[in-house]
Amino acid sequence: MLIVRNEQMDVFRDYMRKQFEDLMVGHLNAHYPKECEALGEKDLRETIQYGIEQAKAYHVDIERDVSRYINLMFAFGRDFDKDENFPWASNILMNRDLTSTHKMDLLYEEAATHVPASDKTR
Repeated sequence: MLIVRNEQMDVFRDYMRKQFEDLMVGHLNAHYPKECEALGEKDLRETIQYGIEQAKAYHVDIERDVSRYINLMFAFGRDFDKDENFPWASNILMNRDLTSTHKMDLLYEEAATHVPASDKTR
């Protein structure tokens, strides 16, 4: 019988989180180069980590969905989920009856109606 200790799971979890963070750094640099340059590497990684925690707080926990959440942060602002200009965001995110993916699908549908045409190519 294989026994995996908590310490081993923590190491694996940290490794996977770092892999995801690295992928997001590349993705965001490709799609939001000006914003990433302004932030710098350290603050970009901090922003990604913040996004991971924010998404988790809303039970958005599937990797692809977390990535989509972070994309919305870059499109609408770091705290778009609390912004009075985007009440639809918090309404969707606070809905516990929705799955992670359903929340993100609804957020992307609603977000598309608020993005200037020049930004829709990202």
